[in-house]
Amino acid sequence: MKNCQIYPIGASNKLQTLTLSTDGATGQGASIIEGFRTEDEYKAYEKVLVLDLDTMVKEIGISNISLVKIDVEGGELEVLQGMLGIISEDRPFIICEMLPVYDKKTEVGKMRYIRQNEMGKIVKNNQYKLLRISPKGELYEINEIGVHSDLKLCNYLLVPIEFMREFSE
Repeated sequence: MKNCQIYPIGASNKLQTLTLSTDGATGQGASIIEGFRTEDEYKAYEKVLVLDLDTMVKEIGISNISLVKIDVEGGELEVLQGMLGIISEDRPFIICEMLPVYDKKTEVGKMRYIRQNEMGKIVKNNQYKLLRISPKGELYEINEIGVHSDLKLCNYLLVPIEFMREFSE
């Protein structure tokens, strides 16, 4: 890959040290969001440094960001909050995995639902559209993620409205 650099830092909404909770074996499902999963799903914890992407790209000297991929096991809201400058200035396409709410009657479900709605506000307030990516790679415009439990429906493309005509032809 050309013009690619890896930095050992997590993305969030500000510079801070957080606890990364993992299953202890594979790290699959690891999250920095307290309460994203039930405590019995975690076996190991470690401190990690996180930083907002707006600051990171300025410090590194990156400009003209056209695509961002977010897969952060519940931390999507903080990543979006930490890249509002990028969203405003560069208008990148954003590929994002957002895990299901499952059931908003549970404590975890309530928390996920609130966070999902906050992400929806960021999308709308910044003149983006939300498209669900099907398992076959097809794109469907949706107004909200909603409550579901289908892990095959967790991938989304956030598109600046000025580019939506490219998807309707």
